[in-house]
Amino acid sequence: MQRVERTIRFKLYKECHVCGDLIEKGLRLGRTEICNRCERNMVEENDHYLYDRYIQAVKEIWKHY
Repeated sequence: MQRVERTIRFKLYKECHVCGDLIEKGLRLGRTEICNRCERNMVEENDHYLYDRYIQAVKEIWKHY
């Protein structure tokens, strides 16, 4: 019987907890990730509607700890 070897390569992407986009790198909080764009928007955001959305996303992350 002939032995067959296969190599499967794939890159794992994580999902941003705030916007849902697939990301390679980002801010890690516990076991979740936040993309660089959302992280930057959280720090610079002046619009109260979006700021509240970011606060709720972070609260959801910490509920599991």
